[in-house]
Amino acid sequence: MKQPGTKLAVIVILLALIAVGCSATAPQSSAPLPTGTFRAIDASLHVEFLLEIKSDGTYNITAANQSAGGTYTLNQNQITVTSTICPAPKDTATYSWSFDGSKLVFTAIKEECNDRWRAFNAVYTKQ
Repeated sequence: MKQPGTKLAVIVILLALIAVGCSATAPQSSAPLPTGTFRAIDASLHVEFLLEIKSDGTYNITAANQSAGGTYTLNQNQITVTSTICPAPKDTATYSWSFDGSKLVFTAIKEECNDRWRAFNAVYTKQ
């Protein structure tokens, strides 16, 4: 025997689900990657890193009087870098990034080059 109101309850639930689905918005893209010069200190290696990010899709990292650079592309909060630090096929890596207005942090998603990882695995401060 059917309960009274069961059909009405099912219709109300379906309409509510449809309304929620229609009102959902696409995720917002993250703010653009900040450009400029950033500084990080690796206390364990006693090394200062200077990272320069340019708006033309290139970057340069300097540490211990050595310099290397490359190019980058962005996909929301992910950055894919190709660099001169590591030979192919390890020349490309992907990181997620976040910036709180002063500190820039990278987190490795796909990285096979230890030298580049050491440079990106730091908390950079905007200069």
